[in-house]
Amino acid sequence: MRYWSNSPQETERLGEELARTLQAGDTVWLLGGLGAGKTAFVRGMARGLGCAGPVTSPTYTLVHEYAGRAPLFHFDVYRLAGPRGTVSMDGLLDIGGVPVMISRVDARDKDSFLSLSDTVKDKLGEGIAVLGTVIDDKTSFIVTVSKSFIEKGYHAGNLVKAIAAAAGGSGGGRQDMAQAGGKDPSLLEEALAKAKQIIGEFVK
Repeated sequence: MRYWSNSPQETERLGEELARTLQAGDTVWLLGGLGAGKTAFVRGMARGLGCAGPVTSPTYTLVHEYAGRAPLFHFDVYRLAGPRGTVSMDGLLDIGGVPVMISRVDARDKDSFLSLSDTVKDKLGEGIAVLGTVIDDKTSFIVTVSKSFIEKGYHAGNLVKAIAAAAGGSGGGRQDMAQAGGKDPSLLEEALAKAKQIIGEFVK
């Protein structure tokens, strides 16, 4: 079945109509270049699911979550999907030979933040993932380190503690996964920007 859209409004309407047939757990893949109308389609889907608030592209925040009759997670798979399920090189940093994903995500609560962290960790495979978000007007961070890099001396607890400090916070945890928080959400972007430097200082 094919549909042709001649305007963003028509694209939104198609998304809305599709969303009304979806159930929790369904996945919809959108393929298209810049300006193809992917976000417009998701905007319509959000309306069809009864999600409130504006819908924007997740290109620089990795994923947006919208609450409706079923939760809507809008991923930028361009940054996540790559060969064999690992992160695309376009969304992956190489810090001294260490694959590192650093990103801000939009999470509704702590449980969804943990879920997003698990998704990124699975997609990344081997390497270090640093995620930050704002929940209840406070910054939250999660750092995960894969087994091979734990064996090389990297410790998620030490990394997240240093990153959170840049946002006026503190935290710690296990070698493979650790969480931290900060009091000032305006410092989230600054802390994530410093994460690259902080991880670089740990490079063996």
